[in-house]
Amino acid sequence: MHRQHINDEHETFDFKTAFDHLNNSMLRVDCTDIKCRLCFVPLGNIKAIVEHLQYTHDLDVCAEADVELLPNKYDGGRLLCGYCDINFPGLRQMTKHVVDHYKAFVCELCGKSFLTKPGLLVHMTYRHTLKGYPCVRCKQEFDTLDARKEHVQNSKRCYEYGCRECKTRFRTKRLRQDHLVSAHSLPVRTFPCTECEQVFSTSNRFYVHFKLHHSKVVFECKECGMKCYTQTRLEDHMASHTKDRTYKCLVQARKNALAVVKHTTAFPFRVRGKLMMCVYCSDTFEKPKLYRLHMNEKHTKFVAQNAFLHSKNNVNYVKVDATDLRCRKCHLPFGTLKDAAQHIYKKHDSKVDLNADVGLQPFCFDEDKWACFICKEICSQFTTLLKHMPSHYKNYFCEVCGKSYITVGSLKYHVTYSHSKDLVCKRCKKTFPDQKSRTLHLRTSEKCFPFVCTECGERFLSWTVKKIHQNVKHGMPKIKLTCPCGSSFPNRKAFTKHFKTHANEEDFKSQATVKQEYVE
Repeated sequence: MHRQHINDEHETFDFKTAFDHLNNSMLRVDCTDIKCRLCFVPLGNIKAIVEHLQYTHDLDVCAEADVELLPNKYDGGRLLCGYCDINFPGLRQMTKHVVDHYKAFVCELCGKSFLTKPGLLVHMTYRHTLKGYPCVRCKQEFDTLDARKEHVQNSKRCYEYGCRECKTRFRTKRLRQDHLVSAHSLPVRTFPCTECEQVFSTSNRFYVHFKLHHSKVVFECKECGMKCYTQTRLEDHMASHTKDRTYKCLVQARKNALAVVKHTTAFPFRVRGKLMMCVYCSDTFEKPKLYRLHMNEKHTKFVAQNAFLHSKNNVNYVKVDATDLRCRKCHLPFGTLKDAAQHIYKKHDSKVDLNADVGLQPFCFDEDKWACFICKEICSQFTTLLKHMPSHYKNYFCEVCGKSYITVGSLKYHVTYSHSKDLVCKRCKKTFPDQKSRTLHLRTSEKCFPFVCTECGERFLSWTVKKIHQNVKHGMPKIKLTCPCGSSFPNRKAFTKHFKTHANEEDFKSQATVKQEYVE
């Protein structure tokens, strides 16, 4: 239709009109039926037409130079690259591919290439800026990519996807599509494959199907012939063929995690300070018992997009409350996540790879006891248990001090702030020449105080001052911590110091129950 319109309505070429809207970017052109306007000779591609114009019609063009056009072809509904004829599911994917034919502007930090200098500058600003990581919508800056991602997921006005009808914003494409159907009576969107006529409910499933079955760019395993649509997926798959298992298949670990959370009572959660946060609605809870009650009453249906939204794809092991771990179908209790995975695989035909990990961090929250789900070690408080858990997932080691981390991102963060030559404040990112200067900064800069009130956000130099503030300003009761040996303490610092004296007592570990009482 577009080609017919151009032939009928725009026989003459107007340079200013055609290029006026570009603003230093490249013009996209349809070269499906490309011919010379002077002699009407059909030509195969953009390069051939330039050579034809130079050598046949003696026009002032250079066949050796690049042609700043983005050519694409349409062949019976198929979208092809105008240079190499590779098939693509959409314009967005094809545009990313066409960049490989130019590589005009290359980022020296990560190697990505861009068609234009403004494109490179935008990339540098939002990916490698020295000042931090700004939010595209509100321009607020963050110290890490994870902090910006959490902001985008929790700030309604900065949600990534907006409704074109009423301007309401949503976390995911799926939520936006559901809103368009229910609130604006728009038809349910589907994604048909032009090659084999299969219809998909999401764009992601369509793109994966298209790249695996209808694209020339496929990464195939030389061992078993399995096809993967990215090099990273292929590398993760290759772990199943390595005898020494030098690295773990994180993709399959994530799939196992999805299956276990879907079919069992392993409740995924996030951590905000010392509180547990619901992954579905972002409500926070001080006591795990209240969180489990909330999950049982409010979120009985598993939604993978929300449960794992905060976790980087196939990288992070999601935290789950596995205190009362049972099968959702037959209510059989389990002692470990591995037992749960084996059960849903054998009894309920769930797709689980028993040779791969279950990509979850299990936590057991007995009444007034912070116990490790794996080794049953008792910890003095929730934050101590959080620090203890990575010791069971020794995927990445620090070569300087030997500490282990679950993800490479956590290891990089540790190296940056523990072994860097410059001493850096974790909150404001200021650097200091010596430890004394940084310590003085932490004690005098209010915005960098380590303890924060969960009610109003005010920060404090000590935990005790924070608790006094919460008691006076917000009416929160004082806490008295009682050790199983009978000793009581008014603050966590004194309690933790005492608690460590029982570290080697085996009887104490098995029977320890930390009491937390509220006093007037």
